[in-house]
Amino acid sequence: MIESVVSSSTLVAALRLRYEPPEYCVDTEITLSGRRIDVVAFRLWGDNVLLGFELKVSRSDWLRELKQLEKSRDWARSVDQFFVVAPAGCVQDGELPIGWGLIEWRESGLRLKAQPHVVEAPKSLPREIAARLIARQQQRAVSGERAERDRDRHEIRAELLKEFERRHERDTLTLRDQLKESKDLLSELETLAGLTPREWNRNEKLRHFARTLSYLQQQTAPELLVSQFVNNARRMAKEANDIVDRVEAFVAERKAAA
Repeated sequence: MIESVVSSSTLVAALRLRYEPPEYCVDTEITLSGRRIDVVAFRLWGDNVLLGFELKVSRSDWLRELKQLEKSRDWARSVDQFFVVAPAGCVQDGELPIGWGLIEWRESGLRLKAQPHVVEAPKSLPREIAARLIARQQQRAVSGERAERDRDRHEIRAELLKEFERRHERDTLTLRDQLKESKDLLSELETLAGLTPREWNRNEKLRHFARTLSYLQQQTAPELLVSQFVNNARRMAKEANDIVDRVEAFVAERKAAA
């Protein structure tokens, strides 16, 4: 016959599902006067009973327990109800100590096989057990708060990153629009002046205007430099008119001399 075996972690998980909060507070590996019990469940509602559970993962594990029952008996006297939790068939008829309950693990989950002796009045919760339960719950609360803070930090960082990406995208689009406006302005000025890119380089002053327009393209607010450009254009036009006047005067003098 193949021995039925189940892991202790599976039994613990099944007990946590059976004795769920907020009605029960379940904890594992609690020590009382140097003796450890696998699982305890304290009922927070109603009668406030304290349940103790000794887990056995196989028939051989249970047979070893039968040879040293003193540890479990100490716990059985300290709790209101004491259970052995084991795979079906591990505990045979007549082997269970009087007053103990038996919960069997089956493929469908846990099933109560033998009801434990129920005390008329629940025992006082031993100070050592109470301190351990409170400490464990406090640790879980702190861990939960820490995990919640970590989740909050992660959420905040993610939101800040999204906001940075949105701003970066918006600023990039704005700069592209401004650059396009600057290029369009340059193209319009070239058209109005009747100049080609090659002609911009024939005159030092024209090259100065080209550098000004190039700088204009790089600005986030090109409209601020338009007035400067217009003033330079007016000054250049005046200089050109002065040159024309001098040329006309020179031509007139030559004609008079002839």
